[in-house]
Amino acid sequence: MAARVDPRRPRHPGRVDRTGSGGFWSFSCGIENFAPTALRRMAKRADLEANFAALAEFRRLGLYVQAGHILFDHATTVEELEINWAAMVAHDWTVSKGIFTEMYAATGTNYTRRLDRDGLLAPSTPTPGTAGLGNHAYPITDPAVSTVYTALKRWQRSHSRLYDRTIDPLSAPKALSPVHRDVFGQLSIELRRADLDFFRAVLDLTAAGATTAEAVEFADNRIATTTAFYQRVAARTDAAYRMAGLHYDGQDNPFLC
Repeated sequence: MAARVDPRRPRHPGRVDRTGSGGFWSFSCGIENFAPTALRRMAKRADLEANFAALAEFRRLGLYVQAGHILFDHATTVEELEINWAAMVAHDWTVSKGIFTEMYAATGTNYTRRLDRDGLLAPSTPTPGTAGLGNHAYPITDPAVSTVYTALKRWQRSHSRLYDRTIDPLSAPKALSPVHRDVFGQLSIELRRADLDFFRAVLDLTAAGATTAEAVEFADNRIATTTAFYQRVAARTDAAYRMAGLHYDGQDNPFLC
């Protein structure tokens, strides 16, 4: 269900309250990006003031929210990454499929045509592993941002299936009891906070002048040293599925290749 919350033009006061009391407990909120400069560049119509108001209202009502983000595009800046990290920390209770997201350069879109016109499409055909899906690769123009991009994508690839499995009961709502919702919600928050800790560490590492190779080594070491944590979360997620009588049959993300 879609609902707009705009503090400047309250069209339907109480709508979210009524839907919550009517049994709705999970919503999607298209944040896109927390940096105004990125929203303008990506030609996104998301309104930051309205999004912040919506998130505050959803939290007041105790609703689960999947917040959609696009963290990277070809011209992402370090300042934009810092803005997004800070806002994500402030809203770490939202449900998300990991920390890494990027603007897709899908065949036939204005964004892809612009990249092509500016000579920014990679010389390869669609991203390896996505044959038939029409997504093209492009370089990140800022070297420091490219370093962060590489480290976060490596981190995301390592944990992607667990993310998808953990949040699926909340992002694609099932007939869950409040008890089961809370279990999956807590697991999602724990994963989110671990992501944000890693994001912060990579930003700090990059600010100190780390190369991409050093950031990749850091990511690999962090993945290794946090293995036990993710194994525990995976085991608790399996137990939550059994307790709720659910079965996960989702496919791996083909774009994380």
